[in-house]
Amino acid sequence: MTAVVRQVLVSELTSADTMRDPIALYRQVFRLCTADPAPSPRLLVSLVRNGGIAVGAHLDGELVGFSYGFPGRAPIGHLDAQRAYHYMELLVVRPDCQNTGVGRTLMHQVRAIAIRRGLQRIYWAYDPLRAANAHFYLDVIGACGYEFIDNMYGIEDTGRDRGFPTHRIVARWDLDAPVRNWPDPPPGIIPGRVVPDDRVDYDAVLLAIPDNWEYCPGPATAGLHRHLCGTVRELMASGYRAVSCRRTGGGLAVYRLVSGPLTAGHTHPL
Repeated sequence: MTAVVRQVLVSELTSADTMRDPIALYRQVFRLCTADPAPSPRLLVSLVRNGGIAVGAHLDGELVGFSYGFPGRAPIGHLDAQRAYHYMELLVVRPDCQNTGVGRTLMHQVRAIAIRRGLQRIYWAYDPLRAANAHFYLDVIGACGYEFIDNMYGIEDTGRDRGFPTHRIVARWDLDAPVRNWPDPPPGIIPGRVVPDDRVDYDAVLLAIPDNWEYCPGPATAGLHRHLCGTVRELMASGYRAVSCRRTGGGLAVYRLVSGPLTAGHTHPL
């Protein structure tokens, strides 16, 4: 019997006729209804013609992943003041193709394009309570969460998270830095409680969150959301950065946040 190898092909998207399937995929993954707004092919074409990056991942001829973003320059007072970078607005992978390497392949294609353009960093924002996304961005890709922004896009009025504030962590990916291989957190951490981390040689703390957060209506969910996001906000305001988020079993994932400069320890190659 001959094994059939399914290969993911990633390529840049540049024309209007390549932009319609990505928008349909975006609507599917984020559960948008017909009336909910979404990027248009015209917007995406304008972005890529003016310094933006759009890439698609195809499997057996079908689009299964998509990312787009645009050039940015940090303002005075920012961590990277007056430096150019790529801002990734979106990374989306079809649900049945998640955890198969599609997202990593997309990210490294964006990285390669950014490096060819002379850029050293990529920024993006993600929901701090989406543990799977946090793990992918921090542990797999090797980014760090540097900033917490309250209600970045306003109260969500579309898709799967309707009615909740859009709190976000801003991640920064240093494109020439190795990925750090952080040790597993210990079991038994109580959700929402900050505990010291004695497994690394840093000023570090651990914070457990649900590993499969759902934005369900109701005061209990809203209260937990407010508490967890408020805790992350306070830690990051005091100088901590998110560097890891790993599932520990029992329905939990644990953030590791560190303070101070990161040294060369705890690394593995990209």
